Amino acid sequence: MINEFEDKLLIQLLELQHGAIEISELKETCSQVDWAKGFPESKEAFWNCAAFMWQRKIKKDKREMIKLEIQNLLGTSKHKNIDIGSGSYSYIPSVAFDCSKKMLDFNDSVLEKVQGDIEAKWPFENESFETVTAVFVLNYLKNLDLVFSEIKRVLNQNGKLIAVISATGVTGLHKAQEKQQRSFESWKELFSNYFAVEKSYKKDGLWFFCLEL
Repeated sequence: MINEFEDKLLIQLLELQHGAIEISELKETCSQVDWAKGFPESKEAFWNCAAFMWQRKIKKDKREMIKLEIQNLLGTSKHKNIDIGSGSYSYIPSVAFDCSKKMLDFNDSVLEKVQGDIEAKWPFENESFETVTAVFVLNYLKNLDLVFSEIKRVLNQNGKLIAVISATGVTGLHKAQEKQQRSFESWKELFSNYFAVEKSYKKDGLWFFCLEL
């Protein structure tokens, strides 16, 4: 049965994007919808709500550019990839791993969908993937030491991590969810503590990192 408040919530999410309502009003509606309860403090609830607008956050030509860059970094061979914090879109065929059920519901470009907390032990076997992609997610994570440890655990011996980070940072409502604010060089230095940095470069307002075990 559809919750009577869901339609109201979807309208309010659109209104919030244009500054037409206060977040306190949105929170009240969220408290009446199971998948939105706890917004915006709850990580899962926040991204469930964000899912309805996320597809419009990145233009199609930018998505195509990111997809091509990831493909170039990984090569033409097919890889068993896990896309962490996949959200509503994955750039290559992947196992999508995200805390938000609503985000995963919108993600049609994946082989499998797994809901779970990236900042906890992952429900995957050791060395079960050849590659990991992390696109627009690492800046939202606090416990990067645990995340990088899990990445290293699930990657096989020659595994790679492709990280894509926005150079311009986060704006609007998403700013409150951001846990990492680093420069290009700071990210590169951090990555080098856990991985071998094969490639790192800037393109069209984005930072790309290709990392190896």
